[in-house]
Amino acid sequence: MSPLAYRYIPSCILPSPTSCEFLAVTQTVQESTASPYYGNPTGVRYYVFTAPTGTTTPNPPLYSSDFSDSAGSLYYWMSSNAIDKNQNVGYTFNIGDGSSNYPSVYTQTIDDGGSPGTLTSVQAGSASITDPNTHSWGEYFSMSIDPSDDKTFWGVGEYFTTAEDACSSTLGFTDCYWTTKIFSCQKGGVGGYCP
Repeated sequence: MSPLAYRYIPSCILPSPTSCEFLAVTQTVQESTASPYYGNPTGVRYYVFTAPTGTTTPNPPLYSSDFSDSAGSLYYWMSSNAIDKNQNVGYTFNIGDGSSNYPSVYTQTIDDGGSPGTLTSVQAGSASITDPNTHSWGEYFSMSIDPSDDKTFWGVGEYFTTAEDACSSTLGFTDCYWTTKIFSCQKGGVGGYCP
């Protein structure tokens, strides 16, 4: 589960034109209940909540759904999100299957009405972890908002460039490094990543 993103937005658009607090959060979930459970493709479930300022009981989710592969073959995981001043929520996460579709960094947005933007590849991976006992995945995923304009999303994601078995046989495990992608964009496509 990702850290909770919080925003106070004066004169918010939804659910009524009053001052509002917004909360956005995601979690990785299995998209299938077929047995055995391990190995089932995962998706990123997102939730956005709002409550008029001053209330102590949160409303039900303003909107929620999943980012997932409709064909059920790709995994989505390691998500993070942030909210801009226009109530758009920006997300970043990994998508891949570990073999032919190597884990890659993606971004997605949800607008103030709950409509998703276009899923966009930010950085394609070219390899994957092959030994889960020697490496973990995803310590460095983050989406945040630029305080200078309150609408530019800054995202950070990880991907692997050298297959672990090849890397370990030629360089040793200590030379198998993650590569980090840092990107920025604004909702609407400015910067090329957040349509």
